[in-house]
Amino acid sequence: MSRFELTAAYATCFVGATVLYDWGRASHPAARTVGTLLGLFAVSLLFTVVTWYRDDPVPGAAFLLAIATTCSYLIGGEITLLFLLPGQLGAAAVMGFGAAMGLPIAILEWVLIFAVLVTVGRKFRRVFAPETQGDPNAGPPGQGGSAV
Repeated sequence: MSRFELTAAYATCFVGATVLYDWGRASHPAARTVGTLLGLFAVSLLFTVVTWYRDDPVPGAAFLLAIATTCSYLIGGEITLLFLLPGQLGAAAVMGFGAAMGLPIAILEWVLIFAVLVTVGRKFRRVFAPETQGDPNAGPPGQGGSAV
């Protein structure tokens, strides 16, 4: 799966989760729960794929996660303000302008967070996803003792 396909699938899922969550916050509590679960599923799946099933360098994986997450959240919030919450055009315009100014900083903040998470996740790759490594005999480390 290419980076574009991976990002497009994640963005679609996370935009939907953001819209449901924001809409649920306004008037539908069940939509908020569904949005939360959908967002958690999307983030978990993309993080797992990028961390364990792709061999991108850590900065590339962190930027992929950060850009996809930040832009998806922004798009979902704008869709909610423009189409689902009546009378919020002024808020959507202010949010759009503010997001354009703050987007690079938000992406850089998320890059740092995701770089740490990807690095830690790859340290545990041998334990949780040994089939993703080159050695088919790799598995969880043994219980104490020496190899001799």
